[in-house]
Amino acid sequence: RALEARGHTARAGLGSFDGVHPRGFELALRASHWAALDWWISRVPELANRVPAVQGNQLPWVPLARVLTPNFLANPASQTEAVEFLLARGADPWRKLPYDAGTSVVAYARALKSPQLVLLDPPRLPTVIAATAGGPGE
Repeated sequence: RALEARGHTARAGLGSFDGVHPRGFELALRASHWAALDWWISRVPELANRVPAVQGNQLPWVPLARVLTPNFLANPASQTEAVEFLLARGADPWRKLPYDAGTSVVAYARALKSPQLVLLDPPRLPTVIAATAGGPGE
């Protein structure tokens, strides 16, 4: 907050740079640091769905797909919580991947045989329509 008071913004923190280390949002996601992620997403809501590229030779990336990737999270046991966290903040599981416009996060999860598929594409329950007395045909 002290940096924000001096004019630094979350959006500026997403700008391009020549470094080799990941940026703050990616570090927070990798570490499952929920408070830091809340800070980022509350200031730049589109980060729930898409993180811009920071260098010219990179593509933007989708946080939901990233947390499904084996070995991305520092603590793999936090994967379910990471998916739930992102979904609760507006992440779209049907979003297309930047590097494969024909593949959504759900399709990627299906290809990985991810246990998170049930969160991303929950089974649909059949809808039963009750017949009412006195309706047509009676």
